[in-house]
Amino acid sequence: MGNGRRSARPMKLELSSEDAYALRVLVYLARDADREELGTTDSFSAEAVVPRRLLARVMAKLARAW
Repeated sequence: MGNGRRSARPMKLELSSEDAYALRVLVYLARDADREELGTTDSFSAEAVVPRRLLARVMAKLARAW
């Protein structure tokens, strides 16, 4: 461990489904940051592949974390 070399095992990262949706939302927002018009909730949900019922909760958590 202390010899400066990395372990041969890959690091395992476990995300809840809500965490995964939050990452999708962030990627979607970053990708379309220069877009002038805002889309609808339905289009956002479809394009970011986030269930509409979870979208508001995920967005609220991201807003609080900002």
